[in-house]
Amino acid sequence: MNIEELIESCGEETDQKRMTMRTLYEEAWKPWLDDYSQNESKESRVIELKRLELTGDDGFFIWSYTGSSSGWLNSDKRNGYDYSSKCKEKFATSLTKALQKINPFLGKVYRWEEADDELKKFNWFKDNIGLNIIVPYFLSTSKDDCTNDPMIWEIETIANGNGRDISAISNALEEQEILFLPNSKFTITGVGKDNRTIYFQELAGEAPTDFELSKIYYHKPEDVDPKMIEPGMFD
Repeated sequence: MNIEELIESCGEETDQKRMTMRTLYEEAWKPWLDDYSQNESKESRVIELKRLELTGDDGFFIWSYTGSSSGWLNSDKRNGYDYSSKCKEKFATSLTKALQKINPFLGKVYRWEEADDELKKFNWFKDNIGLNIIVPYFLSTSKDDCTNDPMIWEIETIANGNGRDISAISNALEEQEILFLPNSKFTITGVGKDNRTIYFQELAGEAPTDFELSKIYYHKPEDVDPKMIEPGMFD
């Protein structure tokens, strides 16, 4: 997709930091890229974009996602809904196409979870060992083992899997990010005795799944304040 088509489609829609796509592209990404492309030895991300044979537009979608757009893009899918705007649909399509140009990452990756409700989340995974899950949104993980976080996913990836190493072109280089494409699949293989680590094995794309990891998956309806329940939350 032409970047100008995306910008026009998004109009005045803003991401989680209240930035429009036009502002992000024209006032942040493009000036930065133009500046460093003239002397790429000063900026490792420009060198890496060229090594991966990614275009400047590909770089924009990855840079934007890892900067201020991830929560905005993923919120609908996390809550069990389709994308709420054409802007999100087109952004997701373009980000997916960019990531597919990068070879799958093979190895062990980690994901930290928010501290709220971590025991309920841990126990949900403990009760569902052996379940095959599908994650409908882009899933951020790290090569860093996240040892200081309250709850950790540890994932073994596969050779033809959906994880992509964007650690050298991310907006946040220190996060060492491996980003999984939407609809990645995993088996819950176990939990740690530390009551904080959950183990997963990535599955091939054609593998059957039992559960979509969206909505408040770790709650039972009776555990939630009725005022907070939205239609379809526990479908």
